Amino acid sequence: MQQFIKKIEKWPYEVEMLVDGKIFNDKVVLKAMYELVDKVYMFVKTKWDDYIVKFKLKPNINEKIEDIVNTFWEELVYHRLRYDLDKKYWKLREKIIETALGFGLSLEDIKKDLDEVMNKLKELPLTQQWWQTQEQQPKSIEEIIKEIENDPDFADDKDEIIAILKEIEEEEEKK
Repeated sequence: MQQFIKKIEKWPYEVEMLVDGKIFNDKVVLKAMYELVDKVYMFVKTKWDDYIVKFKLKPNINEKIEDIVNTFWEELVYHRLRYDLDKKYWKLREKIIETALGFGLSLEDIKKDLDEVMNKLKELPLTQQWWQTQEQQPKSIEEIIKEIENDPDFADDKDEIIAILKEIEEEEEKK
């Protein structure tokens, strides 16, 4: 088995490593590095396809640099697996989210569903059709004006509303 990480240099508080760029891409390396930002300073540069990562222990950190390097190895493997899984199952995940949010239906599907609902409603007897009741019938402008004149909630805006309704009535008569 080929080694995917090689230690290049080691000092008491610093380690420089070579990470195989053929196995770990830049996103995976950066995510693994991010997991350790609270413990070490990190510097990264590329060398051909590979990455050279240098760790320098932050002050007041009571861990050994070797333990942090081992954690980095684990994070690299973890993030590479996550990357592969995300890549493999992204479309499925996207479909699940779309469906959960209600975006999975096409416009044609929605129209078809609405047509089915409307057809079922039309099959009901007239007494059950809520839109056919007297209360739901459109009112004439005269009826609306009478209701506004008698409603105390419209007292402040009554004159303006009546003027607008009369303009609408005049426009309809012109047609």
